[in-house]
Amino acid sequence: MPVARSCDDCIFLRPFDGKETCLRHSPGLSDEKNSVAYWPPPPSARRCGYGVSRTKDPADGEPSLTPCVRCFHHYKPDGKPIDPGFTGRKTRDWWSRSGYCTLAAPRPSNAPHRKVYSIATHETDGCGDGARMED
Repeated sequence: MPVARSCDDCIFLRPFDGKETCLRHSPGLSDEKNSVAYWPPPPSARRCGYGVSRTKDPADGEPSLTPCVRCFHHYKPDGKPIDPGFTGRKTRDWWSRSGYCTLAAPRPSNAPHRKVYSIATHETDGCGDGARMED
């Protein structure tokens, strides 16, 4: 699989709200309930070891960008979107199409009773770590 020489050549660099965003990885976990995922801008060096060139051969297979709506890890409890009881920085419409990204597993820490929570994503979000569901 050809590694991207720079972020400009990477399939995971996408525009969002008029800014460049790196969608290579899924969100991790949060210490706060009902946190929302925000993908970062590209690194200042404009490259990393996880980028995939836009010129990759589709026959090479994964990785590719998986939209949350098509991802096995986009979880809606009881088949329903998240209802946090507030909207915060997101609209009710946004929350109506939300789910939790459940890809990340808790990591050990020095806090014996630490709670962690999956982070909310929107159906139109996506990343390079996703597991695409079969059609």
